[in-house]
Amino acid sequence: MSAASALVAWAGCTAGHVFRTVDGGATWDADTVPGAARLDFRGIKAFDANTAVIASAGPAEQGQAHLYRTVDGGKHWSLTWSDTTKGIFLDGIAFWDARHGFTFSDPVGGKFVILTTDDGGSNWTRTAPANIPPVLPNEAAFAASNTQLTVQGSSNAWIATGGGKEARVFRSTDRGRSWTASSSGLPGGTSSGLFGIAFSDAMHGLAVGGDYAIARGPSDRAIRTSDGGVTWSGANTASPDGVSTGLVFMPGSNPPVFAAVGAHGAAITRDLGATWSFGDTLTYWGVSFAGNTGWAVGPRGRIAKYGAPK
Repeated sequence: MSAASALVAWAGCTAGHVFRTVDGGATWDADTVPGAARLDFRGIKAFDANTAVIASAGPAEQGQAHLYRTVDGGKHWSLTWSDTTKGIFLDGIAFWDARHGFTFSDPVGGKFVILTTDDGGSNWTRTAPANIPPVLPNEAAFAASNTQLTVQGSSNAWIATGGGKEARVFRSTDRGRSWTASSSGLPGGTSSGLFGIAFSDAMHGLAVGGDYAIARGPSDRAIRTSDGGVTWSGANTASPDGVSTGLVFMPGSNPPVFAAVGAHGAAITRDLGATWSFGDTLTYWGVSFAGNTGWAVGPRGRIAKYGAPK
């Protein structure tokens, strides 16, 4: 899910579908990207009613690693990048502004595959593997909500991981050209780790995760940082019970407000995870805000819209 404004939002879907509203959700256009019927669009960034970039999740060796861009509201899509290297599996996409963004893949050769763009997604450049820390055995990222990566300011970026023996956070301060990795203090595993990460400014961030094989319970955790993601702590954070799949910062909110979604609904926190206010209990996988207007997406085509929290 990607919100461009209170009126404009785009959503990626299975079977090559992309949905778009330009009237605040009253109506939706459902388009199919030509030749993409086998693709699952789990990464999307909308800039306005006309321009968006999408990333498909799936094994590259099966022809499922693609990036597309449209500048005419989805009438036409340009394939801007694809790869068939075994192991590549795109996990999400994020942009600092209309020109500068990045996407990343599960590791190949022990390193994440990270791509950057400086022209709005028309062209992509791979970050040198030497500038990326090696992953732990089985470490990767969960391609679900498109919030396991996030950007802030003009050059800061973070990636939240799982799958290995511990969940970690990768950080860049130069638009994805170089990276460092920090322990989150949370255990990882085949189905566990961090699923969502967001920052209100360059220093203060929140991350949520758990075990996706368990819909809710003690495995759901929230951690926070006050030093830009160098160190993380779960002290004074409450469990985001059942809402640990996706996480975003509400732009412009002061004090900072974060929204989380998951198998058991949606919740917000105004105190960096110390307490959570829970909303409905419908299942959502992705969430995005433009100002204080938010959108969440879930199974069977569910799309919900949220107004300003009271």
